[in-house]
Amino acid sequence: MKAKYATLIVWAILFFKSSINGQPTFQNPVIKGMNPDPSICRVGDDYYLVTSTFEYFPGLPIYQSKDLVHWKMIGYVLSRAGNNPLMGCESGTGGQYAPTIRYHDGIFYSELNEGMYLIKISFRNREMNICKIIKN
Repeated sequence: MKAKYATLIVWAILFFKSSINGQPTFQNPVIKGMNPDPSICRVGDDYYLVTSTFEYFPGLPIYQSKDLVHWKMIGYVLSRAGNNPLMGCESGTGGQYAPTIRYHDGIFYSELNEGMYLIKISFRNREMNICKIIKN
C-alpha cells in the first residue's frame, strides 16, 4: 500500500514539475473582450477563428494566428450594413450566433445561425470580400 502511494506521489511531482517548469505558459483568455462561440480552422501554417457577435455590428470578427496564443483581428465577416442579413434585429433576439469557419479551394466559408446562412469569403490582396450570402 505504501509503495502505491509513493509511486503516485512521484508521478504527481514529475507531472507538476514538467508542466510548470520548462513549459511555456500563457494567460487566459488569449483573446480579450467579448469573443463567445469560437470556431477555428487551419490553413497552412495559419489558424483562423471567428466568433459570435449577436446583435452587435460589425458582425463576426475574424482573427488570425500562427501559434493559437497570439491573435490578430483581420476583419469582420459582416462588415457593411448591405452584407449583413441580420441587420436591425432587436437586442436579445439573436443576431449572429454560433458561426463556423471552414476553408476549401482558396475560399473561406462561414455558416451561422444553425445553417440559416452560408457566407463565402475570399481574401484578395489581404482584403476580405464577401462573395455570396446563401440563405437556407
